[in-house]
Amino acid sequence: MSKKYKYENTNDENGQKLDAFFEMLEVLDTEHLVRFRYRLQKFGRKRMVEILDQEIKERDRIGQD
Repeated sequence: MSKKYKYENTNDENGQKLDAFFEMLEVLDTEHLVRFRYRLQKFGRKRMVEILDQEIKERDRIGQD
């Protein structure tokens, strides 16, 4: 399994382009997002860390209302 998996079809059932990062945000809970953010931070993925920060803050805000 040394080769990366390549998606054969990058469209969803409606023919729209899949966004794997967005799909992942939809299914992960906040605890997993925090862990994922930490891992990305270690590897220097600043933009993805910013996006996860925003998502976590938004979820916290919604949860407190």
